Amino acid sequence: MRLFLQSLSALVLSFAVVGCVSPVKVDDSGAVKPGTNKSGVFFKTANADVTGSVKALKNQKTVFIPLYEVMYVKKSRSVESASPVLGSAKEGVKVRADVELLGVNDSTFQQITNEAYADFRQKLQAAGYTIIDDQKVQSHPKYADMKQRFPDTGSKKSTFAAPGQTKPSLLATGLVYGKLCTDLNAVLLSPEMAVDHTAYAGKSKWLFNSGSAKINLGQCAHAGGRLSVVTTKGGGYLQLGQPTYSEKTFGTYEEDTSAVIVATETAVKALSVLAGGTTSTTKQYKLHADQAKYKAAALDALKEANTRFVNAMVEQSK
Repeated sequence: MRLFLQSLSALVLSFAVVGCVSPVKVDDSGAVKPGTNKSGVFFKTANADVTGSVKALKNQKTVFIPLYEVMYVKKSRSVESASPVLGSAKEGVKVRADVELLGVNDSTFQQITNEAYADFRQKLQAAGYTIIDDQKVQSHPKYADMKQRFPDTGSKKSTFAAPGQTKPSLLATGLVYGKLCTDLNAVLLSPEMAVDHTAYAGKSKWLFNSGSAKINLGQCAHAGGRLSVVTTKGGGYLQLGQPTYSEKTFGTYEEDTSAVIVATETAVKALSVLAGGTTSTTKQYKLHADQAKYKAAALDALKEANTRFVNAMVEQSK
């Protein structure tokens, strides 16, 4: 028993020394690009910038917007793993990177949302669309009744909507949105966006009796999401097939991995050598953001998303 413990202690110490070579790398050279979204069953190909089709948009030029919503990701995570072939005595490999955004308050998130919404409206108008005034929509009896009967479902704290707008339940939207389209004789548009702060590039492989996994990460304000469309003739949605992003930097990373996590994973790695299993490495970071710079970067991503959606609408309305 004593010999086992001595061997285990030596292994733990050796892993603690070797552990300085991290499978997680932070790119601090500037803003990075998000990865390319791909899809396919056998052969994956890059998605189009905007996917989806709404045939009911054809010849429609009057719209209203009951909800323009943006969720801001504050905590993000990436995981990569490589597993041994069946029956192998070798251990698997797993790497995790966690990043928390700090330094941006709710007031800034709301300002970004308001300005992004104003940009969406401006681009719709420039494309020849007539937008029914928000106050007219919000004062409509059916909308007012919906807000009373189906109050805001309680958006997450990191989700913000344009002024005066509410996020009703799915039941409410199903019952009311179609009727609003009929009464207002207009197309309903509801963009739902998400802005992340970190882009990850992961790679893992298993070759013969050894495996590896690594994650590269860097700051990147990038947006994804979709535009829901409801008309009197049906509906659907347009979705960002590729993220929009900004090339502006806005913060600095600080490693903040818990000492408990480091100690636990070091011991588990040593045990895995003796008993087999999966070895894990977790790295935790704080991304300290400058509010003004983050705002500019996030707006870049959201405004480009607005442009893509409006251009897709114009193309499908022909």
